[in-house]
Amino acid sequence: AEDFINTKSGFYSPFDTNAFAEDFVFRGPVIGPLNKADYISTMDTFKVYKAYPDISPNAFGFSVDPMDARRVWFFVRNTGTNTGKFGLGYGLEAPPSGNAVIGV
Repeated sequence: AEDFINTKSGFYSPFDTNAFAEDFVFRGPVIGPLNKADYISTMDTFKVYKAYPDISPNAFGFSVDPMDARRVWFFVRNTGTNTGKFGLGYGLEAPPSGNAVIGV
């Protein structure tokens, strides 16, 4: 799970479409559910890893769901500095702010 987050998810690095199951669904506290195509399109729009080239998830507390072995729960405390452009969609980009993010 940690390798996927760091190197294939599309958030902390470019996505690897082969790492996603065809029935993949992203569910977040505010966003979702997103199927594989919608998730990849969203990650391709924002390109967070380019906006924050030093971003780190600082992931911890990994646990396989006892009711669904294909689901992994974990926490992240993102850190990074906004030194790149942030994709907004429709070809629009926000310029770098130089602000640091420190997750709590």
